Order: sequence, then structure tokens, then C-alpha cells
Amino acid sequence: MATKKDNTGTDEAKGPQEPDGQQVPATLPKPDWNMVIAEVKERVRQRKHLQDRGGLDIGILVFDTGFNGDLSKVQDKNPLKGTSLADLAKKGEIGVDSTTLGNWVRSGALYRWFEKNGHPLEHLTTSHFIALLPLQDEDKKKELAIMANNSGWSVRGLREQVAVVRGVSLVNWGREAVKKLGNPKALLADENLPKFLADKDWLLNELNNSERTNLKAEIDAVNALFAEHKSILAQLEENLDQIKAAKPALKIAVEWHFPGPPSTPVTRHRCRSGPLPTTHTDCRR
Repeated sequence: MATKKDNTGTDEAKGPQEPDGQQVPATLPKPDWNMVIAEVKERVRQRKHLQDRGGLDIGILVFDTGFNGDLSKVQDKNPLKGTSLADLAKKGEIGVDSTTLGNWVRSGALYRWFEKNGHPLEHLTTSHFIALLPLQDEDKKKELAIMANNSGWSVRGLREQVAVVRGVSLVNWGREAVKKLGNPKALLADENLPKFLADKDWLLNELNNSERTNLKAEIDAVNALFAEHKSILAQLEENLDQIKAAKPALKIAVEWHFPGPPSTPVTRHRCRSGPLPTTHTDCRR
């Protein structure tokens, strides 16, 4: 049955249309960031992000409600830039940093993309989706994601495959962690490692049992080393404080032994057999 069109260009069956006949997209509701922020805070407070898909679920929530499911808005590496959620994350008011939160949102968008194309990928965790993010080739990304989901790949296994496709070397984080644990400056200067070591999900998925055992042994060794180092620092600090407190008395004692400048003459010298002279005057004459 033909549809009726009024003089405003509105097709009653299809809704508003452009003058050339193309349908005008419905206006999306303005996101309620206050609601989004409150929900994210609550999930982080309950530590739901530590579950296998907890971070992903938070990312899906932000993607669906904060960005209205618009993939084009989360293509950037920092999709939350300029939003109130990112501002609060930077201030430490969310419970996770803005980079981690951004990765969750991008992972949520990626999950929705696969779901829309008939691949819900129910067996992949948050870390699996984050491992896929650096891959630019959409066909390869789809292929690896489906294989990982259907074959039960570990996160590390997926990361290795992504690295092969990208033509880059995969960092051995277990070895890097052991190497840097005893060097606080190197550890803190690393952009990623401190965040990784604080993430239980990462430790579970990225390191094998042997690497976790080596890491625990290194922690014990470093703690013993730092205890000795701390003892040395404490003794040094105590000595410096005592010297600082005794400095006025020391100055008086020096002035008593050497009342005048180095050029003050002396009348007696007993350099060879007697005590040291009482001034700095050269006694070799």
C-alpha cells in the first residue's frame, strides 16, 4: 500500500526524510553522564571490574549509554577525552585510571561490533578484547577473535598471534618484571609495568605458573635487600642528625684549638718529638 507524504517531506511509514528522499536519522538522546559515572563508580567499588568480563561490562555500559552505541565516537585511542568521566578518572575519583577506562570502552565497542555481525564472542574476557585493540586489519581481527573464542585461546596466546600479524616482538613481561623489581627507578619509569603488576587479571592471563613463581621468589629477595638498604639509610640519617645537632659545640672546640687565622705566628714548635703545633703554621723550618 502506498504511503502518504505531507507537504513537509514526512513519510508517515518511514519518518522524516531529507529532500532527496533519504531518511533523516532520528535524534539520539543526550547521554546522562551523571548516571553513567554513578554506575561505573558503583561497579568499581564492588570490584566487579576484577572479574573476567567486569571491565568489558563497564565498557559496554559506557559505550551504550555515554556514546549511544556510536562506533565513530570511540575510534580514538583515548575515546573518553573531554568527557566528565575522564576528568574524574584523572583525579582518582573513579577508582581506575583513564587509560584503563578508555581500553574498557574501546573493548565494549569492539564487542558490540562483533555482536552486530553475528559473533557475540561469549568466551573472551576483557583482556582478550584489549589484546585485539592494536590490530588495525579488521579481517585479521575478526579471524583471530573468532578463533580465540572457539578454540579457548589464553590471553597470552592471542597476544602472540596479534604480535605476529603486526610484525612486532612480544615483550616478555615476566622477565621484564623480575628484572625491574629490584630497581625502583626503572620500574616507576616504565609506562605499563606498574599498572600490569597491580592487575590480578593481567597476572593470571599474561604470566604462566613458572613466571609467577619466579616473580614471587624475586619479591622475597628484593624485600630482604630493601630491608638491609632501609637499615643503612636509617643509620645514615641518625648520624647526620647527630652531627647537625652537635655542630655548634664542634665549632667552639675548633676555635679554641686554633684561635687565630692560619698566618698567626707561634713561638714554639715541637713537630719532631712533641705534640702537634697549635696553629696551621708550617713547622718545617
